[in-house]
Amino acid sequence: FGINITHADNVVIKDCRINQTLRTDSSYAISIVNSTRVTVQDTNMRIGAFIGYGVYGEDSDGINVTSLNYTGFDNSIFFSNVNNSVVELSNLTSYDRTGVWLTDASYNLTIANNYVYINDSGQVGIRLQDAPNSSVLENNVTIGSDSVGISVLANSNFSIIHANNVSLFETFVRQGEDSIEIRSHNNNVTFNRIYGNGTYTDGIILTSGSDYNNVTDNYIEVLNSTGIWLDVDNDYNRIVNNV
Repeated sequence: FGINITHADNVVIKDCRINQTLRTDSSYAISIVNSTRVTVQDTNMRIGAFIGYGVYGEDSDGINVTSLNYTGFDNSIFFSNVNNSVVELSNLTSYDRTGVWLTDASYNLTIANNYVYINDSGQVGIRLQDAPNSSVLENNVTIGSDSVGISVLANSNFSIIHANNVSLFETFVRQGEDSIEIRSHNNNVTFNRIYGNGTYTDGIILTSGSDYNNVTDNYIEVLNSTGIWLDVDNDYNRIVNNV
């Protein structure tokens, strides 16, 4: 661990510099477990290959990550069963894995005004997986081939995906690139701007039982592919005023 916090309350981590190069899948630059009201602010991380996580949160409440600069080869931020938390104003560059990953019954999370850059194939910029009532707002997400910009997976219902800029640059031709992917219900996907230069780059895709979603006022510019795609088992969705 760079910094390890367990069973703590009211902790502030500020103006730290963490450099890790140890090659192991179980390393954490900052680990926060079973804790409440933890702030990570104005902190820089440079993480080598095969380091597990930049900021790892588990079974905690009220984690606020602000102005984090992360450069590394793994998951920038990973929250498991973390509630009422914020990631904002951060620069997250990963050469492998995911930018922000929220999972395992995490809820009421806000991911706002971040720059997320993923320079690898088959990865995700911002991933909600079993993370309902969350907001992804005004982020700039840039991803490589065969990747997904923002993914809202099962049990991430009643979430807001609003005013994000998502760009996908294709370095080789391969299927499976989606700028915004919805696999849950009752979400609002509004005022996002999407750009893709790839042959198989879809703008917004709703699939796998994505019902009662509101997809409105998005700008989508993709080449040789689909702007908005409703795939299997999708009912009662509202698609209005998209360009």
